[in-house]
Amino acid sequence: MSRIRSLRHLYIEGCLLNHMPPSIGKLSYLRSLSFFIVDRRRGRDIDELGSLLNLGGSLRIEHLEKVKSPTEAKKANLAGKMNLKRLTLEWGLNIDSTESYKEKTAQVLEALEPPPGLEFLRIDNFRGMRFPRWFSNNGAIFQNLDSIEFFDCKNCSELPTGMGKLPSLTCLGMYRMDCLRYVDNESESFGTGELEGAGYLQLQKLRISCLPSLERLSRSRMERRDIFPRLSSLNIEGCPKLTSLHCLQSIRELSIKGCSETALESVSNLHTLTSLEIWNNDDLASFPDGFLHNLTALKSLKISGFTKLQYLQSDMFVGRTALEILSISSCYTLECFSTGIFQGLISLKEIRIENCRKLKSLSDSFGDLSALESMEMRLCEELETFPNGLNNLSSLQHLILKGSWMADLPENLQHLPALKHMLISGFPYLEKLPDWLGDLTSLSSLYIMFCPNLEYLPTRKLIIQLLVPTGVHEFAFQKAEDVVLPWWVTKLVKWFRNFRFGFAVPEQKPESIETLSMVEDVVTAMLENLNSLIQKEFGLLLGVSREMEKLSSILSAIFVALEEA
Repeated sequence: MSRIRSLRHLYIEGCLLNHMPPSIGKLSYLRSLSFFIVDRRRGRDIDELGSLLNLGGSLRIEHLEKVKSPTEAKKANLAGKMNLKRLTLEWGLNIDSTESYKEKTAQVLEALEPPPGLEFLRIDNFRGMRFPRWFSNNGAIFQNLDSIEFFDCKNCSELPTGMGKLPSLTCLGMYRMDCLRYVDNESESFGTGELEGAGYLQLQKLRISCLPSLERLSRSRMERRDIFPRLSSLNIEGCPKLTSLHCLQSIRELSIKGCSETALESVSNLHTLTSLEIWNNDDLASFPDGFLHNLTALKSLKISGFTKLQYLQSDMFVGRTALEILSISSCYTLECFSTGIFQGLISLKEIRIENCRKLKSLSDSFGDLSALESMEMRLCEELETFPNGLNNLSSLQHLILKGSWMADLPENLQHLPALKHMLISGFPYLEKLPDWLGDLTSLSSLYIMFCPNLEYLPTRKLIIQLLVPTGVHEFAFQKAEDVVLPWWVTKLVKWFRNFRFGFAVPEQKPESIETLSMVEDVVTAMLENLNSLIQKEFGLLLGVSREMEKLSSILSAIFVALEEA
């Protein structure tokens, strides 16, 4: 390959290579290179990159543990590659934990100084104990660096000094860093109480995962709110020692997985929050009193994996008039909602309750959710009924019921005037569908799945409504062979089994036949729905053959069938 001197672009992403082609450094016109694998053999070591000054775009350098010395790393001349925008520096797995190896690794990274125009930097599996000085020395040079990620830098107890001063740094991610205690590491000057650093002035997104030693976001114990003045999105996972989130004045989105009670208490100070997700706690039986009361701008709340949560305080949502989305899942010991808990949620549009195995009832204040548009109840097997007042849910259009031990659909559901889409799935004891489904005049799609004991469909009223253009356009039913259909539906299937619908209803109609009116209604409805209904929806229910003949003799077939009836 080294003979292809005019080669400009070499894309080898996805290739399972163990080493690079030899002497790749001779491709001096090369502008794009997906990645480079360091090897100790001649012609494949890191100094092959030194002559590739035109490299631009994205570059990943793998197996940096094979670099022989910092001097060899310097020969790669990364700082001279002015067109390079994205750089990943990756060490392989190495069991060498000696102090000499850690020191050598730190020196190698020091020698791999990136070019000043870099926009993205990722450092992966670095085993040195300190980060390089070029972060602080050249902070004014890295004007375009807007995203930095650290993965598995397990021996570093501090982030690079001065990194927060990078003028374009908006995204920062830290993952599996065992020794890191603070994100902002600028300490207070001894005896003065003043901060030596200015924090992360431009940072907008911060991702933290598996930092077991992290205690606070800032080393400072002062209640300063200007350390992360622009931070709007924060994702925290696996930080059991984290206790405080006091220094966030502009936070909009917060997600905490594996959160402690102390961290939850500090959430109440984040007045600007619009989205909050809290996950995975095996200790709390209830939330701290008033931890949502100051979050007046909150629009979305998701609670998941609080395995010992027994109840939600009745005043938990007081004043949450901006809340639009509420999701509660995998709270296995939650049995009911407090009386009046949903009062005042005048903006709530979506509610989802999933995998709350012991939930038996909803609050009577459920009917106060007048703005509710979508409701999902999934895997709440012991839910017995729905509360009264559902007729007040005048905006509810989407309803999903999945996984329940109910033997009958709750009759309260018939009072949903705006309901358009309904899915019923995983009801093992459900034997029949109620006739009042036909009273849901706005219903436009109905799906019924995984109801093994369902034997009877509703009567003629609903089936006709399912077929008319102003009624249900989508009706899917699984395991139809187990269903006992009304006699007139079975008869209708026989009439139309060999025909493809595409013509209008004939002007001349038979007279003086008892079933004529019913048949005319059904036939008219089916003809208006054309092939899409027969082949996609109604065909799924009744097993109508897709290979139908054209409707050349539709009239004669109807007359013959009516005469036999």
